[in-house]
Amino acid sequence: MTDVNRNRAIPFSIGLGTMIAALHASGMNAAFPVIAQQTGASVAGAQWILTVYTLALSGCLLTFGRLGDRAGLRGVYLGGLAAFTIASAACALAPNLVTLVVLRGIEGVGAAMISATSAAILARHLPASRLGQALGWQAGMTYFGLALGPALAGFVAEQYGWRALFLMNLPLGAIAMIVAARVLESVSCRPRLTKFNGLESLAWIATLVPLMVALSGWQPGGWLSLRTTILGAATCVCCAAFVVINRRSADPLIRFAVFRRAAFSAATLAETVYYVCLYATGFLMPLYLMRARGFGAAETGFFVACQCLARAMAAPIGGRLTDRSGVRIPTGLGVVILGIGMLCLCRLDSGTSAVQVGATLVLVGIGTGLFVPANSTSLLGSAPTELYGMAGSILATARNLGMTLGVAIAAAMYTVSAPGEAAGAAAAIAGVRGAFTVVAALAVVNAIGFILASVNWAPGGADRVPEPS
Repeated sequence: MTDVNRNRAIPFSIGLGTMIAALHASGMNAAFPVIAQQTGASVAGAQWILTVYTLALSGCLLTFGRLGDRAGLRGVYLGGLAAFTIASAACALAPNLVTLVVLRGIEGVGAAMISATSAAILARHLPASRLGQALGWQAGMTYFGLALGPALAGFVAEQYGWRALFLMNLPLGAIAMIVAARVLESVSCRPRLTKFNGLESLAWIATLVPLMVALSGWQPGGWLSLRTTILGAATCVCCAAFVVINRRSADPLIRFAVFRRAAFSAATLAETVYYVCLYATGFLMPLYLMRARGFGAAETGFFVACQCLARAMAAPIGGRLTDRSGVRIPTGLGVVILGIGMLCLCRLDSGTSAVQVGATLVLVGIGTGLFVPANSTSLLGSAPTELYGMAGSILATARNLGMTLGVAIAAAMYTVSAPGEAAGAAAAIAGVRGAFTVVAALAVVNAIGFILASVNWAPGGADRVPEPS
């Protein structure tokens, strides 16, 4: 395979895998009510179909990122596609809810293997001059999957039943595996095999899982409840254990020395805050559109899809701009556009036109498309080549943590601003505006922080950090 063909084929192959995972995840979220109804499960019980997937995905990212550094990124990525596809087939045959929940956890592990290694494969096997564009195309395909998933899953579940949601992953997963096996076969890989510390991985998972459960289960007064207190204490204890094990490990799961690099730390923090704002918006906009404006589910879905499509179209442009001008311009545009968008959204009321709402969401989507490839390039460019798997998994973990935090913050601020979740447009508008005010403040601080920090960045974000000790 020629270099030109390889530079095109690898991003397509990786983007196809992440698109399938995104398509399925967003589709399952949208089709959740139909699944609960068709399985006869309670809402609380069926909620675990979604929760266990998220926990498995988030908890396993770092483990598989480092495993990719040690044993080879190609094998972990292909293993993830295989695990995801086989687990999907098993989910379609699940005889009861408990079995389905367990299999969804395995599906989440497969998705973690895909997500943890995707950016690292692009960074390791493509020239630096093409990395931004490759990350842009991969992000664009992922966002396209997020946009298509809800509508496709809703139609499939209603017409053919919930099992068809999992069956449609079989041909998609098989195609992705065949393409990846052929494309990545020509890529040389020299894995560095070291002893795997399973205890360290378990300590990390035990740290992240209770934290995310506590955040996702927020209720009025929930941060002071016994349940949240216990989960918070468990998180602290497990985090302390993880740090102790990490410091004693010869080849630790996280090389904390990379965080001494300003570009790496700034990119990680910026990614987290950006996704806090994005997923807070995703939580709040349906509340505004449906409760305050009386829009139906289909109309609300249209607004959400418009934002995802704007991300998908802008991401390749952001990637190309990154390759041509470096990371500062697209990253700066992304954080500034996000700040402007959040400031506009915190002024929503009953008189805001649908065109203005849609234009603001599209603007935020364009900003995201510019930001994500550039910030990913900056983060990966600040890590040594042999730690790309770790860097990519930290990036993915930052996103997932931002997603969870965004929903938790939005839910908390909405509840505080609209006490008792009172019905009516006025209460919904008060809750949405109060929550968006906090989110807008985060976005503005993120933009100001980038402007102040960018003067110390290396041009293009392509500098390398020496091997951490």
